[in-house]
Amino acid sequence: MPLFGFEGDNAREKVIVLLTMCFALAMAMLDNTVVNVALPTISDKLGAGVSGLQWIVDGYVLALASLLLTGGILGDRYGRKKIFLSGLAVFTLASLGCGLSQAPDSSSRSGPSRGSARRSSCRAPCQSSR
Repeated sequence: MPLFGFEGDNAREKVIVLLTMCFALAMAMLDNTVVNVALPTISDKLGAGVSGLQWIVDGYVLALASLLLTGGILGDRYGRKKIFLSGLAVFTLASLGCGLSQAPDSSSRSGPSRGSARRSSCRAPCQSSR
């Protein structure tokens, strides 16, 4: 009986990879949504202006977009699982840094770290097996 449409000896592994990718994508979307919802509070509590808020969002997106292919290359070279887990760890630590920041400039510095880590954890497992 096919498991989620996958057949063969490695159907279980394929399902695990699929669910892991769905989880990684959901985390990326959730993180982006949380940051955008929190922008008014960041502006009020940390005194960030429009420019500071733009850097908080754009730093994350810029790092994610510019390093997405690099995450795939690193996954091919060093192993997809290792790059995924290291990207997830860096993303978690950078998100903690953003959450504990007391000034908008420290949030805008941690944002690119989250974006670069996110590219590793989003891109590495979805590369096709060779």
